[in-house]
Amino acid sequence: MEKALLTSKDASNLIGCSQSTLRNYEVEGLIIPVMKVGKRRYYSSSQVQKFIVECCGGSDEIAYVQGRFFMTSLDVQQRLSLSYEALDELDKQGVLSPCRRLPLSHKRLYSERDVENFISSL
Repeated sequence: MEKALLTSKDASNLIGCSQSTLRNYEVEGLIIPVMKVGKRRYYSSSQVQKFIVECCGGSDEIAYVQGRFFMTSLDVQQRLSLSYEALDELDKQGVLSPCRRLPLSHKRLYSERDVENFISSL
């Protein structure tokens, strides 16, 4: 069952950024918590999913695998047993490119569908 409200920790995990980066997104007006209780912020799951889709070029065809839309570069490195340099080289060659570099943090996000397609092409 999907949560209606996500904590900042849950939202940042789904987006693939740190909680401080999520707060930076809030300062920039990119994502706004639906509720604040003291110092805690809560985000609607639909708002977080919309933010993720918009950060990846508006594509709504991104795979939803194991409860996640995207993989960070670290997730991809671990999944493929690659070094950072090897993943960077795949990106430069256009073989496996991130669907988006998140603003402010410049974190690379890969769609899980792209990663799975890359694996199946090996």
